[in-house]
Amino acid sequence: MARLPRGLSGIIALGDVIEKDSTRWQRVVTPRGRQGWVNGDFLVPDQDGAPVLPTTTLDQSFTNPATLPTATPDQAVANSMTLPKVKLNTYHVDKCNILNVRTDPDSRSQIVVRLDKGVNGIILFGDVVTNGSTRWQKVITPAGQQGWVNIDFLVPDQDATQ
Repeated sequence: MARLPRGLSGIIALGDVIEKDSTRWQRVVTPRGRQGWVNGDFLVPDQDGAPVLPTTTLDQSFTNPATLPTATPDQAVANSMTLPKVKLNTYHVDKCNILNVRTDPDSRSQIVVRLDKGVNGIILFGDVVTNGSTRWQKVITPAGQQGWVNIDFLVPDQDATQ
């Protein structure tokens, strides 16, 4: 369980919404790759269309994190759900034979995993960070690993429905 700060962007909404006790629960992936459930009423689209926790629409009485309500949908319902396939804008490795996924946006940082040319289904999130002449993008690999890559070596996947 984690508390998400107001104004957090880059949240990915997954699957259907569960209604329980008049609360709409939305399954999400946070920018740090953690999956969980949030009250869908507290999500609004950010500028590029991804959900974001609003900065001003929350009840101001929730200023003390200790007083924030925490709950989850019925676990049996959540575990039995079959999430529908979600169309995400995904990318694949191109223009290099091996792409290093690193712990930080720096070519000297530790390598998390190496991705071969053609690996697809890579999810981008967060802002691009420029370090020297390299533009770094935070990603989630198809295996769920997170790290930073040189964005110049990624290209959009073809739409599987075409």
